[in-house]
Amino acid sequence: MENGPAYVHLNGSLVPAADAKVSVFDHGMLYADGLFETVRVVNGRCFRPEAHLERLEAGAAHLELRLPRSREQLVEALDETARANRLDEGALRLTVTRGPGSPIPDPSVCSVPTYFITARTAARVSDEVFKRGLRLCRGPQHPRLFVPGIKSLCFLPYQLARTSARAAGCDDAILLWGDQIVESGISNVCLVRRGALMTPDLASGCLPGTTRALMLELAALLGIPAEERPVRSDELRMADEVFTTNSVAGVMHVREVAGERLWDEPGPITHSLRAAYVELLERETRQPNR
Repeated sequence: MENGPAYVHLNGSLVPAADAKVSVFDHGMLYADGLFETVRVVNGRCFRPEAHLERLEAGAAHLELRLPRSREQLVEALDETARANRLDEGALRLTVTRGPGSPIPDPSVCSVPTYFITARTAARVSDEVFKRGLRLCRGPQHPRLFVPGIKSLCFLPYQLARTSARAAGCDDAILLWGDQIVESGISNVCLVRRGALMTPDLASGCLPGTTRALMLELAALLGIPAEERPVRSDELRMADEVFTTNSVAGVMHVREVAGERLWDEPGPITHSLRAAYVELLERETRQPNR
């Protein structure tokens, strides 16, 4: 994996990455008609792939997109891809498209969906990087009314948010709907105030992130009050702690928003949730005799 993935799982078969090809008439490329999931690999094992596939199935039902394989077959394909690429720490991306068809914007012309799984290495976030934290800026309005909560291939609004963040010298951008926080370009957003965790509810249009869901699960286990609700942008300045979550980076401390340095160090709730998350990763992926 040092020079990139050796194999891609394409439509049911492992093929050399250099030979993996998708039709130029695939509606995933022509019309962004498809979905994707990114599954973390730790200690050579996929971490909770079923949670990602459950979200994939929900998105496919919303788009009336037939999935090409069962959940069990997709789990096996993910495992095969990790093994073939000798992936110890990294991520697998599962992409499903409507498939090839006439180059007209009509899903009915596609009869066979396309799916492929690619692999990449991704080192765990070090304690130093976690403590240094993220710099966030305010990004554009969230495209909430367009398939909210669906992890579709239509990622352009998020790409533009990331572009605006880079131009501002930041790591990512917070997308708003009116004055409400939705999510960032690649993560869910969590705030802590007076010892309680809060995160925008799904009605905001945010992605139902798998790591976001784990934070709520772990908060309950740790006795941390937590709620999903509308979160106003001005609540950022009132928060005692802010962090982001996604499948690859896990939990990331935020130190700055819109040029205002508000949280130099990760707070105790962020520390506790990250520690519990890291322990869970290890417990569920640890392999004997490694």
